[in-house]
Amino acid sequence: MFRLAFSSLRHHLAGALGAICAAVLATALVGACGILFESALRQPTGQPRGSSADLVVRAKSTVDIPVEIGGHDKNVRLALAAPPRMTDDLARSAAAVPGVSAAVPMATFDVTVLTGHAAAQLSRAWEAPTPVAEGRAPDRPGEVAFDRKLAARLGVSVGDTVRTLEAPSGFRVTGLSDGPEQAVYFVPADVGLLTGSDHWIDLIGVRLADPAAQQAVADRLAGLAGVEVLSGTAKDEALAGSDRGAVEGLVSLISNIGGFALVAAVFVVSSTLGLVFARRHREIAVIRAIGASRRQVRRLVAVQALGISLLAGGVGCVLAAPVADGIRTLFVRFGFTDEGFTLIRGPLPLLIAVTLTVCVVQLASLSAARQASRVRPTDALREASVPDRRIPLLRTVSGLLLFLGGLALAALSPGLGGAGGLAASSMVLVVLITALVLLGPAISRPVIAVAGRAVSGLSGAAGLLARANTALRPRLVATAAVPVILAVGLTCGLLFTGATEQHATAKQEEQRTTADLIASRSGGLTPGAVAAIRSAPGVTAATAIHGGSLIAEVSELGERRPLAHGAVALDTGDAGPVLDLGVTEGTLTGLRGAMVAVSTTVAEPNGWHVGDEIRTWDAAGAARPVRIAAVYRHSLGFGDFVLSPDLPESSGTSARAVLLRSADPRATAGYLSEGDLGTAGLRAQSKTDYLASLTVDQGEARYAGYLIIGLVALYAGLSVANTLVTSTLQRRGELAGLRLLGANGRQVLIMVGGEACVVAVFGMAGGTVAALAGLIATARTLDGSWIPVLPPSQYLTILGVVFGIVLLSALVPAALSLRGRAAEVLRGAD
Repeated sequence: MFRLAFSSLRHHLAGALGAICAAVLATALVGACGILFESALRQPTGQPRGSSADLVVRAKSTVDIPVEIGGHDKNVRLALAAPPRMTDDLARSAAAVPGVSAAVPMATFDVTVLTGHAAAQLSRAWEAPTPVAEGRAPDRPGEVAFDRKLAARLGVSVGDTVRTLEAPSGFRVTGLSDGPEQAVYFVPADVGLLTGSDHWIDLIGVRLADPAAQQAVADRLAGLAGVEVLSGTAKDEALAGSDRGAVEGLVSLISNIGGFALVAAVFVVSSTLGLVFARRHREIAVIRAIGASRRQVRRLVAVQALGISLLAGGVGCVLAAPVADGIRTLFVRFGFTDEGFTLIRGPLPLLIAVTLTVCVVQLASLSAARQASRVRPTDALREASVPDRRIPLLRTVSGLLLFLGGLALAALSPGLGGAGGLAASSMVLVVLITALVLLGPAISRPVIAVAGRAVSGLSGAAGLLARANTALRPRLVATAAVPVILAVGLTCGLLFTGATEQHATAKQEEQRTTADLIASRSGGLTPGAVAAIRSAPGVTAATAIHGGSLIAEVSELGERRPLAHGAVALDTGDAGPVLDLGVTEGTLTGLRGAMVAVSTTVAEPNGWHVGDEIRTWDAAGAARPVRIAAVYRHSLGFGDFVLSPDLPESSGTSARAVLLRSADPRATAGYLSEGDLGTAGLRAQSKTDYLASLTVDQGEARYAGYLIIGLVALYAGLSVANTLVTSTLQRRGELAGLRLLGANGRQVLIMVGGEACVVAVFGMAGGTVAALAGLIATARTLDGSWIPVLPPSQYLTILGVVFGIVLLSALVPAALSLRGRAAEVLRGAD
């Protein structure tokens, strides 16, 4: 059986070239994503500060919450957005642990340092033994050191005095350091004053009296309340300040690219293999007629599919590294990572890519093998010569159920609200594409009838032949249209989903913002900057907006469980003059104590109303009830919870912006843009300018989406071309036979072009239906609108490009097949 299978595959290698190319593309892209994924997780850490520390102590970065789920007591572990900061008392407790020779507090914080020429914002607590290149280390309050590169950029020298917006008195520069970052270093005694909090320590670097006793000392340190002890690689990452959030974001981006590529690969490889084996029914029929059993036929097809997948996997592995290099270049170009991101090429990603390719090709071959093995031996030759127009009942029923399920998901997603609703609406596209692929042979007939009538009316006899061919082979038309459905559906769905979300967010931002001026700064606004903005001339009302998160118990899939939600904190009890959140119940005035406001996105699915008490947890995992003071609807781009200034989650972060009302907005904006605040990089914008800048910022944030869309669209476009080229090349004998019957080359090309038009129309219609259903579900989930954003120019461009690819992919190989003598081509095809 193996000899027969590989002999047959070798004989039909040219016909299987399309399937091989499709599998090669899948292996290369999935393998490249695997290389990038491994590289992101294993990226070397930067230069560590405090590298003399043997251990590092920090507050726990996760919280364990005991809950009851499904009648069972469980601990739900949630990752905190950032580990909480620690106090001096904890540092002293760590220093008192037996075996510890020193416990050095480490902190990174935002303080606006003014030098008279420019401003710096990144600051650190001085950590001995940071090397001093010039002068001496600061050792008493009122002294400060600068990184030497930062000092050169700002024009600071030893002996100068600098000011901050957070402290009334100046600080004398005592030294310049060669630290790992361009930062300003304060002595620990000043840090609490500058940050306005006794919780200012990020890490505690621990040096041991006896390094051999590291494990014993680590166990003792772990006994301190609410901390975790880091050593080895985890310690180095913490000391180097590795941004795990950035790593997780990069991993998520890579996973999305690989996931979409794998989904596309399943459909494309399935359709291409379907075409390959559909054209080989005569050969399989002969094998059945001479006594091969159904099991043997299925095994024959499976072995050939294995050969295709292994060959494609080998070639794809060779291409995976260059593809990964190309994607890395795009990552650097769009700012997702820096030039220091290096690729780590290990065997595991390639092994996984080949394994997935083998599985996909084997699954794709099952349908063709099953169809070929179902015929009776006595009907085999008739099966090979006359296309079987019957459609398996299981396929039709499965497709219909998926289609109804996709529509039901689209209808239910707005009721889920929030992230759950958006996740459900995004699944609508994939579910409906799968349904259309399964239902293709059944639903293609009315489309073929309409499109075929138009083609025959425009093209005469050749058009009539194209119409007859497509009507006789609805299954082949549907199979050839699969990559077209994918190209149009995925590209339109992904591209216009982002546009719909951006439009809805911008609309709510405009409704929400009622301030005259919005003051902001790259990197956020420190408490000193916020205070200076409030005291600007002409300001009549000001509210600072701080970002944060809140752990609250919500209903998910019918069960109550704690989840972390995006939240904001307002530093005033009355933000009415500058902010309109679209309150539907209650009021934001006097939001104090253990109270929150909740968006309708969260409140409605949970049945919450004003006055209801909800369970929340602090960063230590301690449960506490809070009461709902208001429910609001303008939450997109803002947050699902508004926190009282008295809650612990409201403090410790820089302000995102300060919203201002002014008696003279122009004069206030001029004052804020000059002097100390202007030097610190403050922007004071009118509402119109602020909304315009947000549109630009959101456009930059969507580069990730565009990158995914571009790679998926490229893969889908190549798959469209590959499938149509394969289909046309396999018809060389048929086209030669038409020429022997009297058709000229022009008529043959018109016929092939007409068939390609029918395939394109069916595929574009199916992709549009799937994308439109997902877009409507997304729009309904975001703001209740039935009309998604679908720019006609972009949509028509996508259709035009796909139609051009389909037409060229059919006509070019058809024209090449006309170059030889018809009799010789027919003899070679047989």
